[in-house]
Amino acid sequence: MMRNLLIGLFCLTLTSSVQPKYKQLILFDPAIKGMDKLVSLTDDTLYAGDHSIRVDFSLANETSVIACYPDKGTWDASAYRFVRCNVENLGSEPQIVELGFADYDLTLGATIVQPGETNTLKAVIYRTEHPAYIDSLFPVMHGKPDGTLRGWMDSTSDSIAYIKLLFPELKPGAAVNIGKIWLEEPYVLYSEAELREKYYPFVDRFGQFMYDQWPGKIKSVDDLTGYDEKETKALENMEPVKAWNRFGGWENGPTMEATGRFRVEKYDGKWWFVDPDGKLFWSHGQDCVEFGTQTRTQITDREHYSQELPEEGSEEAGLYTTSEIDGNTTRYLSFHALNIFRKYGADWKEKSRERLHARFKNWGFNTIGNWSDPGIYLKRKTPYVLTAYSLKTGILSDPYAPGFREDLEATLRAREEEIGDPWCLGVFVDNELKWGVKWGPKIAEQIITAPADQPAKLVLIERIQEKYGTIDGLNEAWGTVFSGWDG
Repeated sequence: MMRNLLIGLFCLTLTSSVQPKYKQLILFDPAIKGMDKLVSLTDDTLYAGDHSIRVDFSLANETSVIACYPDKGTWDASAYRFVRCNVENLGSEPQIVELGFADYDLTLGATIVQPGETNTLKAVIYRTEHPAYIDSLFPVMHGKPDGTLRGWMDSTSDSIAYIKLLFPELKPGAAVNIGKIWLEEPYVLYSEAELREKYYPFVDRFGQFMYDQWPGKIKSVDDLTGYDEKETKALENMEPVKAWNRFGGWENGPTMEATGRFRVEKYDGKWWFVDPDGKLFWSHGQDCVEFGTQTRTQITDREHYSQELPEEGSEEAGLYTTSEIDGNTTRYLSFHALNIFRKYGADWKEKSRERLHARFKNWGFNTIGNWSDPGIYLKRKTPYVLTAYSLKTGILSDPYAPGFREDLEATLRAREEEIGDPWCLGVFVDNELKWGVKWGPKIAEQIITAPADQPAKLVLIERIQEKYGTIDGLNEAWGTVFSGWDG
């Protein structure tokens, strides 16, 4: 009893301690501070106005960055949920604006401002540090209530060195007015009981979040069929992309050798894909084109998340899937597949396959990307990539490890239909290899810190010895103080 009381008092203390004094906190007001707090990190020109700062972009970079600094020290935004900024587009083209904190790689929010209009960008203040009970209430989810984030990069909200505004895809004549920047909506750390009361259930019968509204939100099966009718008419009136050949290659562009397969070739100083008919091919597509493997939701032990689930014995219940791990059965449901079934009926898969290819042409996509359904891409109406994985040795995909080549070849031989298919653009081997990320060990670091007998490490040492000759030569070139080749 005393333990529960102490936990309850602790949660109450956490909840009350982060309450801000004001509902809003102005960080930057150009009418007061003006040019003192804004700096261009990309050599753009800034002009002070009465109620905004004008920025004429230099176009020297693909993305311009404007930084807003505090008067001193850092900002503490931990007591708020959102940071907002007013931006007016003075140019003649729509302008994307993103907002982030200092050197944190992920931007927190974005908006598109139309020419002559002013938007208020609303960005969520992420919190990767949070009580364990939030993860137990909302397991696996990347996004949790009120900005809590299950992220692969730690974020901080209590020591913000500066706020950055990013302006990508700049066009000639691009210019904006930057207005106020402020924090708003107090952040409340709810207790476990409060979160249960506030959010359970939180998934409606269509797999959507229950406690918000947005344009196009599905509220009935009639909405699904209604959107389908509109899309069907749009696709029927669709004109094919005139610049494309049957593969989505550049029909009226340069003609290379037609080999009957996709390949690469350097043309006019740049590497290009060349399609089977010999036309230059710019791959533009989407991955995970499938019916729910990537989007399935665990139902077992999480039934209370959902407002309504398919009843046992119903046709919809036939879309449940299961997996067996260590003798335990786990049930899943893809709301994606369920909604397609509601829209098309018993032959939903075939109808959806045809619709997907038609959509791709309508959307200007000519490639089905990684992790997609063979039943879709083997209809051979859109080029695709084949997914393959290489043999891991420890945490490394080590091409020097014994059996690496043989394992990969065996994997590919098992997919002969795709390997021999003219519509197969290529093989996507592994994913997100970490050559230079901030949020995880880089491949070079993994090799250096690997066990002494790691094949890739042995090859690295051999090549370094060949290049520098002696350990002193390596230390001089790298600025290191190694005592020997073994570190």
